[in-house]
Amino acid sequence: MKKERKGAAVYIRFAIFIVVCVALGAAAGFFAAMAGENLPESAADLAGALTALGTWWFVPGYVLLVACTVCYLRGKALLPQAEAEDAAFREADRRLCLALIFSGASMVWLFIALAMSVLELMSGGDSLLFLSCTVVQLVWTTTAQAVIIKAAKVIHPEKRGNIFDTGFQKDWYNSCDEAERQQIGQCGY
Repeated sequence: MKKERKGAAVYIRFAIFIVVCVALGAAAGFFAAMAGENLPESAADLAGALTALGTWWFVPGYVLLVACTVCYLRGKALLPQAEAEDAAFREADRRLCLALIFSGASMVWLFIALAMSVLELMSGGDSLLFLSCTVVQLVWTTTAQAVIIKAAKVIHPEKRGNIFDTGFQKDWYNSCDEAERQQIGQCGY
């Protein structure tokens, strides 16, 4: 466990944080008051501009998936060395973790892209392009997560669980040792 922070620095950081938040809130309130009656029109214009991008909303998700794939391939290349060398083990594990983070972020972005693209689709967008982008990103994300977990099991042979099983998280957690469970708990906290 980390020690509790004490001293003047903690209070100074807290005070600065509060002042910055108050300033941002005041600025937002000021600009909202200045906009007055035009605020709903401005919001509608912004919404229209954002939904006009349509299927372009999928592009950041694909960028995340490319980063995921690169991290996975670099981590997978280190797997043969990981059993013999500690440095290769740590680097392979780090790269596989990064790949999993990128794939998870891509899944979250997929939901954003779906929402924004559906609004454009309802106003006459290309439904085949929308469906294609959705299916490709969903399949790529799921496949990436499956191969990353498979690669992680190579360097962590004690790990159990099938990513396509609804009990995957429970099986994976049950295969963790005490230190890993404590890390999971700290991250959840």
